[in-house]
Amino acid sequence: MDKILIHIGYPKTGTTWFQNKLYPHVNNITFFNRKVVKEDFILSNALCFDAETLKQKYSNQQSTILLSHELLVGGMIHMGGINGFLTKEFCDRLHSVFPDGNIILFIRNQIDIIVSAYNQYIRGGGNYSINKYLYQNSFDSLNKFFFFNFSFLEYDKIITLYKNKFGAQNVHVFLFEDFQKDPAKFITNFANKFNLEIDLENIDYNPVNTQFRKYLKPIFKFSNLFYRRAVIHKRYFFKFDNMHAKMKARYNHWNQFKIFGRFETPEEVLGKKNIKYINDYYKESNNKLVDIHNLDTIKQYNYPL
Repeated sequence: MDKILIHIGYPKTGTTWFQNKLYPHVNNITFFNRKVVKEDFILSNALCFDAETLKQKYSNQQSTILLSHELLVGGMIHMGGINGFLTKEFCDRLHSVFPDGNIILFIRNQIDIIVSAYNQYIRGGGNYSINKYLYQNSFDSLNKFFFFNFSFLEYDKIITLYKNKFGAQNVHVFLFEDFQKDPAKFITNFANKFNLEIDLENIDYNPVNTQFRKYLKPIFKFSNLFYRRAVIHKRYFFKFDNMHAKMKARYNHWNQFKIFGRFETPEEVLGKKNIKYINDYYKESNNKLVDIHNLDTIKQYNYPL
């Protein structure tokens, strides 16, 4: 088996685009899609995880193998990494099967990623307000672990975790903003770094997910009262679960039309108090990205510092 590439997320950093529009078009790798990775590394019970069986499965590949799933960082952002337990568990699982693996991790300005995660929560059926989504002060101790947790986006911690496990030379951290700024240039450099053979002229750089228009989100949140799925933490009065996929598709279509207003700014989604809290909260962690992990380029994109 040649080099092992493992793209672990974060969610809301373009991982779905990479899985759908880039990796399947790489000619010199064996790509294991999100469904396979989810079954092998995410869904299995921690007491039943069988590293030896997976070693045998993946050792049969002769070319470079690439695995990708954004939940490998510890789940969706509104799960908060389950207080770090999932983050550490998935890291241990990957290392037990691929001790020499190369880790690919994308990070994003915390203000922007929280806005994007909240929009995704609503698309997934949620309808909590932004404050109820962010803060769970009515719950004590363990019950808080299953909600959004600000510490999940302290990127220095997960980078240190993976560097200690896989070696600093095998952990590759990228900024989503670099990809967003010039996708074609970024992917050219990305392909060269990992020796990926891709017909770059045929790559579709259109984003997979978009933000909400201002007047569509309240309608979306209201309709989410009619079905239970697909997020755990929400309000619902009915269980017309078959409605969810239909309404989601309809709203994604309507989101193209300017009649539903302009796209919301981060300040409109979060509010001034939350913006200030987020800026203050991540200063120490982001300064460690610069001082310890040499990610000086985050300064260009207004990461809280």
